[in-house]
Amino acid sequence: MNGKLGNSLLLWQNHPCVVIGRHQNPWLECDISYLERNKIPIARRKSGGGAVYHDLGNLNCTFYTSRKEYDRPKNLKLICSAVQDMWPDLDIYPTDRDDIEMFGYKVSGTASKLDREHAYHHLTLLVNADLLNMSMALKNKINIESKSTKSIRSQVTNLTCSMAPSLNMESIIDCISRKVSPQSKVEIIDPNEVEGVKYEREKIKSWNWIYGFSPAFTIVKDFNTSLGLHHLTIKVVKGKISDFKLLHKEINYPFLNEILIGSDFRPDVIEQTLEKFIGHELCELIIGYITGSYDDL
Repeated sequence: MNGKLGNSLLLWQNHPCVVIGRHQNPWLECDISYLERNKIPIARRKSGGGAVYHDLGNLNCTFYTSRKEYDRPKNLKLICSAVQDMWPDLDIYPTDRDDIEMFGYKVSGTASKLDREHAYHHLTLLVNADLLNMSMALKNKINIESKSTKSIRSQVTNLTCSMAPSLNMESIIDCISRKVSPQSKVEIIDPNEVEGVKYEREKIKSWNWIYGFSPAFTIVKDFNTSLGLHHLTIKVVKGKISDFKLLHKEINYPFLNEILIGSDFRPDVIEQTLEKFIGHELCELIIGYITGSYDDL
């Protein structure tokens, strides 16, 4: 963060993507196989908090201030007040967890980051997002043991409803902008022209940042094949396999650990190795589990 922006409110949008918090585990927070099939990217932000889904029906609001002026409750109240000024029938309010709810349903999640001099507080605002896609994207199918920050699941809804027929993305942006200051200067920014954005974009798109930054975790699973019961244990540290054990009462696979240790925890890497040594059936089951393809494995 730097001080070039001054006190600013940035309103911005993304094409469909899932954004996880700094200390989260993407394998635990979302259905990676679903995201890959639907070409929905994952991003890891530098602030904490839980996983969120973005699309063009969601508005992101970032309050950029000095550390001294950082004030989450004030920002949340401003958003709620802006909406109610325009649509007084909407029962919208901040919660004790610094979320925003409407009629008991969550419409906004929040996170922040502070350094020595500056701070930013950002939040989502569900205007008319694709809630089905959100539900599918944020559905975890893998049993993982991890100390990573886990998202708190909530029932969500969009701001658009029969009680506010004129509410849409354009009107929301307009009412928030006017609430900040009737005389405020609204400036359209091309992110490609902002200093440092291209460098940061490449950095946060890297596999090491999105996956490798995840806290250590362990996958444990028992499953049956035509050869009988197998026990699988995979330990992953910094996105790389640190231990891989596949046990069977009559068959030993000690060489798999030697081959896979140090490899990225990527299904394609694991699959290429397993296919060579343990056959298609067992390989398919293991890959199906670690990608979430098999719900009942």
